[in-house]
Amino acid sequence: MGSDQAKTRATRFIIQEHILYKKSYTPSAQMFVYRGRIHILQEIYNGCCGAHVGTRILANKALRAGYFWPTMKQDAID
Repeated sequence: MGSDQAKTRATRFIIQEHILYKKSYTPSAQMFVYRGRIHILQEIYNGCCGAHVGTRILANKALRAGYFWPTMKQDAID
């Protein structure tokens, strides 16, 4: 990855109070999750945010709940 490409990607993220967030089109930024990713998906899948759902919808619900991590879609499949 070149320097220009890294600078472009870096503009997609912000740090507030030592927490990394990904900028979003929604009014609030999405918190970048380091740990507990599977727990978040399990909670959403088991019904705190609705009925049992498919993998694509599960990942989208996690995004709408304000979470983000790069392997989110694959984690939902797994």
